[in-house]
Amino acid sequence: PAPVETSPLSSVPPRQRSRSTLHGVARFRAVASVVRAAVRLQAATRLRQTPGSSSVSVPTVERPPSRTAVLVDTVMRSFRGGSSWLSRGRRRASGMGDEYGSPEATPQAMSGGGAYDAEVRQLLDLRRLGQPLGELSAWAKEYGDEVFARRLLRKYDGNMQKCTEKYSQALRWREEHRVLISEWKFEPASDYRVIGADLARRPVMYQCLKNQLLSVAQGIDQISVCMLQAITNMPPGVERATHIWDLHGLNVRMNLAAPSSLRESLVAADSYFADRLHELVVIDMPRLANLIKDLIWPLLQDKTKEKIKFLSVQQAKQYFEGVYPADVRDRLAEAIEQNRNGRLSMEQRRATWMRVDAKGELVHVFA
Repeated sequence: PAPVETSPLSSVPPRQRSRSTLHGVARFRAVASVVRAAVRLQAATRLRQTPGSSSVSVPTVERPPSRTAVLVDTVMRSFRGGSSWLSRGRRRASGMGDEYGSPEATPQAMSGGGAYDAEVRQLLDLRRLGQPLGELSAWAKEYGDEVFARRLLRKYDGNMQKCTEKYSQALRWREEHRVLISEWKFEPASDYRVIGADLARRPVMYQCLKNQLLSVAQGIDQISVCMLQAITNMPPGVERATHIWDLHGLNVRMNLAAPSSLRESLVAADSYFADRLHELVVIDMPRLANLIKDLIWPLLQDKTKEKIKFLSVQQAKQYFEGVYPADVRDRLAEAIEQNRNGRLSMEQRRATWMRVDAKGELVHVFA
């Protein structure tokens, strides 16, 4: 079945729709349908079976989309409003699409080639009218594109039951958090921020629980926005990020509801932000925090557990030497030292909470 399509005029106010525009859209729709058919045919012939065998395939080289396909796609997107009101990075973070209309644009994803083709179509069909997600808004549905479906299938090893559940959770979470995703508004809860990037240009986020201002439940929005900002900073080809949790100064009273709050945050982490984790570095984990870990650990996949490191401050500094550039190591070292300096007040530390934006510039975390 064909993927869900959005009318090029859906974002244009009725008063601005001239007859010439309507005729132009009709012509380009016709051209686009021909090009899409050609692209689908080309994708279908990329994986060919050898004569007399149904299980052996001949590998082929993926090719980028043709100039005609790119031209038609560019024109069609211009009728939808293009990217004039949001930067490319902001559109990627909000799930509104990248250069070719998806959060992570790749020739393979655009052509539809690769593994899990049938499973991808099943997931995309969930957005159709009469299907479980058919009642959601077009804004919520557009996040559930082919690239996102493939990311889920990759994370859950093709388990369709699990992928269907997470696909539904992600789109419903998006529907319920439209303001958060679109405007990045949240109640300041901690120093959670994008502090830089590693040597592979993956964003790195840092927080210290000594700087916790609100409970874990109240801080979920800031964590989500921080992840959206990290996605904005990702260069082409990068899909994952690193989280560094410095547990020094853990406030037990603020985290009494941590298990239930962490389960809630895992809903977004395992669905909307599926397969976005490169690694999680936990520094100075106190014994009391092991109780929380014991409750959350069984909920994690084995592949996720392998991405988590528990380090002391000294071990962390040694580990950072091999994975982060000098400026990021210096920022991390300064933050870790400040958070252990009893002479600095919360206000003094808060003034130093800087994050790296999409331009690579340092701005205050709450700016």
